[in-house]
Amino acid sequence: MRLQEFKDEGHSHLLKSSKAAGGKDFSLDEFMKKVFEIVGSFLQVDRVGVYMLTDLGEIQLAISFDVKKDKVNTEKYRAMNREYANEYLDLIRQDRILSVSNLEIEGISPFIDGLKKVRVRSLIDIPLKRRGNIIGSLFCDMNTNREWTPDEKQFVASVGDILTLALEEDELITSEQRYGDFFRMNEALILLLDAPTGAIIDANAAACEFYEFSIDELKKFSIGDLATDSKALAEVERLATGETLHAVTRQRQASGTVIDVEIFASPLGSPGLEMLILIVVDITEALAAKSKLAEALRQVNVALEEQLSWLAK
Repeated sequence: MRLQEFKDEGHSHLLKSSKAAGGKDFSLDEFMKKVFEIVGSFLQVDRVGVYMLTDLGEIQLAISFDVKKDKVNTEKYRAMNREYANEYLDLIRQDRILSVSNLEIEGISPFIDGLKKVRVRSLIDIPLKRRGNIIGSLFCDMNTNREWTPDEKQFVASVGDILTLALEEDELITSEQRYGDFFRMNEALILLLDAPTGAIIDANAAACEFYEFSIDELKKFSIGDLATDSKALAEVERLATGETLHAVTRQRQASGTVIDVEIFASPLGSPGLEMLILIVVDITEALAAKSKLAEALRQVNVALEEQLSWLAK
């Protein structure tokens, strides 16, 4: 393949890969399979895959594609112990691209010897990072020697960049799903606010039932709209501005019923958006019981004072 043809075809494959990473129904596993098939067939290597660093400091094979067999392997297993992993990480940390054309002439080391045992003779590996830290690598290897051209190296490096974005996208989707599960399934009354304005961004089913509004109705309100008076409004405004993370105040349900609540706030920051999670506790009955107890104690004290006054006569 001529150089310009390689560049044009490489650009086309990169475009397909980046579109897959930003697709509406993104799936990391499906994305990896698609990209590995593209890279493997385009570069005509023997294997393409991803190594991931584990919490134990070992390297795990996350997924690989055998080009000759046209087979994707998603079975995860330990590929390197900590000794091999440390040496490997040192190698890929030094440069953006780790390329070896002939392992037979490389120096002796546990990592190199390990590759020779599985008949790897040449490779290109690209470190994958998340928030600046190496979390794994994209690898392409062959059972024969190969002189990698600058364009081939650049192509694999670009795929590594796209894969890094895909990993970040997957992390975001996973965190959103966890948040969604926590938010929807939690029995506590939870509101999500836009901190600067106090606008209600979201509410779970328990909160909707408690306030007697639908989710669409609640999302039209600010937290101040639920306040019963100026004093209650001042309390929730202090919450929204972050002046306090706890308040005891009064709010109003859709029916007009006034309720006593205790609110606990927790800041939730994300790029370009300041939010607050509010957990609301209905203390109406508790305050009513406390009021009744106080009244009962007052009546007991009055009775005792009257009794003592009678005895003193």
